Amino acid sequence: MLEVDLGYADGIGRHTAAGCQWVSARQEEGAVDTEKNVLVVDDDPCIVELLAAMLTLEGYQISKATSAEQALELAYHRVPDVIVLDWMMPETDGIELCRIFKKRVETSLVPVIVISANDRVRSASREAGADGWLLKPFDLDDLLTTVRKSLVKSTTARA
Repeated sequence: MLEVDLGYADGIGRHTAAGCQWVSARQEEGAVDTEKNVLVVDDDPCIVELLAAMLTLEGYQISKATSAEQALELAYHRVPDVIVLDWMMPETDGIELCRIFKKRVETSLVPVIVISANDRVRSASREAGADGWLLKPFDLDDLLTTVRKSLVKSTTARA
């Protein structure tokens, strides 16, 4: 079987000839509020599935988008509690998408976490209003910690 390490979470996520696959022995019971919805946005469907699997194992509900247009539509129909998006996407990049989310009344208080392999994008994402940042490849625990912290800030800001 052809298998390629994506560099996430110490090689836990793999892209295979059969598609995306997630292997995990980790799930903390009661660690998250299962009513919380995370919108995952990346133009690579395999990365979307990998991130969705990581977050689903933690108990989050997931909305998945592979384009900015799809992400905006999903957020319009169901405002997420957190948005995790990739910086490098065709048409509308993650920085511009973050700006759009922050300008829309419905999503202005929703935390946005930008992920990128380019560390130089960090300041641009902050200027666009991003609430969190992860440099690829990142550790699973870093993703989960960033999402949890963002949810705490979001809950406080909305109260």
